[in-house]
Amino acid sequence: MLGEKITGIRYDRRVFCVGNFTFDGENYTIWVDRHQEGEGGIFNDAEEYADLCLYLALNHYLDVDKENVTRLVRTAGSMWNGYGFLDKAAKESGLYQNYKLGSYLFTVKALEYNSTIYEEVEKVWSYQKENGGSSTKLPKWNSIWYSKC
Repeated sequence: MLGEKITGIRYDRRVFCVGNFTFDGENYTIWVDRHQEGEGGIFNDAEEYADLCLYLALNHYLDVDKENVTRLVRTAGSMWNGYGFLDKAAKESGLYQNYKLGSYLFTVKALEYNSTIYEEVEKVWSYQKENGGSSTKLPKWNSIWYSKC
């Protein structure tokens, strides 16, 4: 997540399956979103996604662009609702994505950013399942750890 600069152009995504597995007698598929040149058009709404704001903040950190670092971390933080990052992806799918919790925790630590929600995010991140996954505890929203076939 930190160390290799990303291009200023954000490419649209391509979703593809990287594997299938069986766990406790149920079949699952692992999916990946990849954004790179040649995968589609230009991605213009990156700042509506918490994880992309965090990746961009890290990238601006490498450019020593403190103004955009702060703005992007704040933008991601503004999507926090106490359970997860309610960004465009969560609104469209009805699912929170746990890796965004870890991405937030990593980013604010790496950037030494004074976060007002760090402890809340860390608490939600700490809900560990017996199978090693994690989930948020919500009546309506679920987290994406894997998806059924």
